[in-house]
Amino acid sequence: MMDVLSQLNHWLNTPGNEALHHAFTEFLRLVLLPARLPGIELPIMHELSEVRAMLSERVKEWTQQWEQQGLQRGRQEGRQEGKREGLDAERALLLRQTRRRFGALIAAQLQPLLAVVNDPESLAVIGEWLIDCGDGADFLQQAAHVAQQSELSINRRKR
Repeated sequence: MMDVLSQLNHWLNTPGNEALHHAFTEFLRLVLLPARLPGIELPIMHELSEVRAMLSERVKEWTQQWEQQGLQRGRQEGRQEGKREGLDAERALLLRQTRRRFGALIAAQLQPLLAVVNDPESLAVIGEWLIDCGDGADFLQQAAHVAQQSELSINRRKR
């Protein structure tokens, strides 16, 4: 783009092209650059040479900002994905343990309860009830209570 601006500036600096020179400068300043650089505040520029100078000064700065934003977004997405994977692994472990302790029927009834639990603390409480409860019906009742409390907590946070 820098080469194109240099050539355009050279070509339009000939006599009789002043209006075209001004029109290209305005097009770059008001249309092309804002579309290509959303959210970037651009200085007022009256000459193509000013557009070229501004771009050559700021391209490195913008590139660094974009890289930093991309890294931050990637880290955030990675943390969220890791949390989801961790919760899925905890749910799977609870289902396997429930199947071993109380059988496939209780595990099948537990699965939808676990699906609404989205915090590790609540899953840990269900895991403790798995150990403490004497029978599957009692365990499901306790797990349903924990799942309901977890769901209420999430709904409160959304408001």
